[in-house]
Amino acid sequence: MLVGSYCGNLTALLSAHQSIGVPQPLLLFGTEEQKQKYLAARGAGRNLGLRAHRDRSSSDPARMETHAEPSGDGFLLNGRKMWCTNGTRAGVIVVMAKTPPKVIKGRRKDQITAFIVETDWPGVKVVQRCHFMGLRALYNAVIDFHDVHVPRENILLAEGKGLRVALST
Repeated sequence: MLVGSYCGNLTALLSAHQSIGVPQPLLLFGTEEQKQKYLAARGAGRNLGLRAHRDRSSSDPARMETHAEPSGDGFLLNGRKMWCTNGTRAGVIVVMAKTPPKVIKGRRKDQITAFIVETDWPGVKVVQRCHFMGLRALYNAVIDFHDVHVPRENILLAEGKGLRVALST
C-alpha cells in the first residue's frame, strides 16, 4: 500500500513479479528441487520473470497456439507469447503450452502444461519490447520459442495441469 500511494507504475511491476511471475507458481506448485534451483537463484542476482500465457490469439486457453511435443527426456516448445510482463529482463519464466491431448473415457481432452524455461536457452528469443502508456516500469515483451528443449523436471505441478497453475496464480 505504501508503494502504491507513491507510484502505481512501480506497484504494477512488483505485483506482477510476485503474483503472475515465477515466484508464486513455484511456491504453490514447484517441487523441492525446482524451488532450490530457481528461488535460490533469485538471491544470486538472477531475475525471476513472468508467466507467459497469452498467445497471438488471446489469453483464451482453447485458442492457445504455443505447443510442446514430447522429445526424448523432455519437450520441444514452439510458439510466440505476447505481452510477457518483464520479458526483456527475465532470466526464468513460466510458459503455458498445449501438450498432446489425452483420451479419457473415449473423449479427447486437451492438455495445457506449465513449463519453467530459462531465457538463455537456445531457441528463446525476445522479439521486441512492448510499450504501454503509463506503465514504463514494466518491460513487457513478445517472446518466440523455436524448438526449445525443456526437460521433464521443469514441468510445474504435472503434465496437463497448467491451467490450474495459471488460474491459481
